[in-house]
Amino acid sequence: MTPAAVSCRISAPWLAALLLMFLACAAQSIALAADQAPPRQTVQDANKAFKELMKAGHAAKGLTTRGQSLADAPPFTVLPRKSAMDKFPCTNCHDNVFVDRRVRQLKDEHQTLVFDHGGGRFWCYDACHNGKDMNHLVSLRRTPIDYNRSYRLCGQCHFEREKDWAFGGHGRRAGAWPQPAKVPLTHSQLLVKDRDTIGKWQGVRVLLNCTACHDPHSPAIKSYVPSPPPPVRTGLERGKSEPLGDADIWVRLQRENKGGK
Repeated sequence: MTPAAVSCRISAPWLAALLLMFLACAAQSIALAADQAPPRQTVQDANKAFKELMKAGHAAKGLTTRGQSLADAPPFTVLPRKSAMDKFPCTNCHDNVFVDRRVRQLKDEHQTLVFDHGGGRFWCYDACHNGKDMNHLVSLRRTPIDYNRSYRLCGQCHFEREKDWAFGGHGRRAGAWPQPAKVPLTHSQLLVKDRDTIGKWQGVRVLLNCTACHDPHSPAIKSYVPSPPPPVRTGLERGKSEPLGDADIWVRLQRENKGGK
């Protein structure tokens, strides 16, 4: 028997013993980690715990100058968005199974989409879309948000603007006729029930959603060329104007006190 063969026969039991010791230590480490790991939490349990945290929170609520928070905003409804989306429902094309999460220039679909929201800090499936439920938006906590309530998605980051929007300091309100085709052409067509809600200054407010003014993929308001001025009318003569009296009220009061005119 050669010296090499003797060495292999001697070292084999030692290798087996080392392997057994390694497996025992690994099993012990796994068991210890399992004992120390927190229990798994369901979505329902997480939502419940989150609500309790919000109740006990002491962070600033972003109050208005009158000391009101977002929860104190006057009641409102939002003009639906899905009726204006020409590609809704999204499942007409998306099967909610295959999700291509690559950051890329879209060539086969949404060719006209310009994406610069967030300045390159997130992508479609990172913050707004789920991929497995394309007929809904998704919050940062991965809960579904209806497209008609997309302001709740925007308010996660733009919470100060959401507060201004809810109180009427940002955005716009819908008129009494959200659909232009239903606006009365003559006064005789104006219904009595609509006369108190023109502009929605009375009754429940109807607010325009964020996406009525902002492109969700490129939300910055773009500059535009203003309309040209109206043509100057010719053949008109400037009328004569009578000089006005004293513009300062205290001058008139002094004259009245002195008996003057």
